[in-house]
Amino acid sequence: MPQKTRQKMSNNTSFKRGHIPYNKGKKCPEISLRQMGKDNPAWNGGITSENQQIRNSEEYKEWRKKVLFRDNYTCQHCLKKHKYLVAHHNYYFSEIPEIRYSIKNGITLCHKCHWNLHRRNKPLDKMFHKIHMKPENYQFIVGQNI
Repeated sequence: MPQKTRQKMSNNTSFKRGHIPYNKGKKCPEISLRQMGKDNPAWNGGITSENQQIRNSEEYKEWRKKVLFRDNYTCQHCLKKHKYLVAHHNYYFSEIPEIRYSIKNGITLCHKCHWNLHRRNKPLDKMFHKIHMKPENYQFIVGQNI
C-alpha cells in the first residue's frame, strides 16, 4: 500500500496516537450489576432448565474434574492428550440420576471421539456399548456411588 494512502487512512481514524480512552484502568461493576437478572434485556423469567442447572453445579464440575484426573487427561479411545476433553457419562445422565456423579460412570474422551460416539453406526459407538454398557457394570456402579 502506498505511503500516501496509509497517511490518509490514519488521519481518518478517531483513535489518535497518544489518546487515552475515558475508561482506561476503570472497572465497570455497576454496569454489569445493572444488567443482571430481571434487569437484563435477555431475561425470560428465570427459565434455566434443570439439566443446565445440574451441569453448572459444583457437584457436576467436581465429578468432571475427577474423571479427567483419573484418566490422566487422556482420551480413553484414541489414547492421546488433547486440549479439549469431555467427561462422558457411560450411562445416560438423564435416565439414571442415582449414578450421575459416580466417577465409574464417566470416561474421558476428546471432542472428536465424543462426537463419533454419539453418531450411530460408528465403530466407536459399538465398541463402547460392548465394554461400558453391560448390565453387570451398572450393578457395580450403583452399589458404589463414588
